[in-house]
Amino acid sequence: MQTYCDKKKRVRDCSEEELSQYRIDMDYVNSRFELLFSKKIQSHIIVDCESNINIPESYNTPTGIVYRKNRKYYAIGVAKKTGKVDSLCIEVKVHLKYTLWGPKQPEPWQYFQILKSINWRIDLYKTPRYIKRSEIALFERSRWMIFAFWGEDLDKLIQLELELMTKLMQIDRRKGGSMNKNIPKLYGLKNVRELREYITNQYKKIKFSFNAAEEEFLQKVDLADHIKYVLLETFHNP
Repeated sequence: MQTYCDKKKRVRDCSEEELSQYRIDMDYVNSRFELLFSKKIQSHIIVDCESNINIPESYNTPTGIVYRKNRKYYAIGVAKKTGKVDSLCIEVKVHLKYTLWGPKQPEPWQYFQILKSINWRIDLYKTPRYIKRSEIALFERSRWMIFAFWGEDLDKLIQLELELMTKLMQIDRRKGGSMNKNIPKLYGLKNVRELREYITNQYKKIKFSFNAAEEEFLQKVDLADHIKYVLLETFHNP
């Protein structure tokens, strides 16, 4: 299943494919800006370098900023006032490739998504089961969320994850699968022992910083205590 997220990217770093959704016909510049940004512009300015934009005092605002690249025109933003405009970013679609025990994907997390994903993984800790292909994104998303909000000794989380991995591979093997061979190969590893070291190093080396949605979540929910309770229950009731 293809998974995408919106990510802000500086216009200068965007490919033509990423810019394509912002392409405009200069005969309909005003209506195109209104469609893209839900704002009626009073003027527009054409620029060849988005990192050095200055709206003249003579321009009526809001001013639409049109970026010219390879003889094509793109609506990249709206300036509310005259003067210098900071380097602009646009929303682009980023393809997220989730694989079991793979690297963290650059996907922003939302409040209810965090809550749902963590609860899903807590259930998986309690009752390991076969992971369907359609669940791989949720499996990985929830794994990194648990790690991000972990409030206990990190070695306990590593132990919990490695035990879960062992159980999932046993379930997969009973169904005739070869996860124990295929997953290590994804990351250039020889066997499960090397995969366990790879996962351990993931947790040891990665540092998290929280965005606004995650900070809001931490303020609303005592997540560390919630996970701690489940951890104790899991270890004492195998």
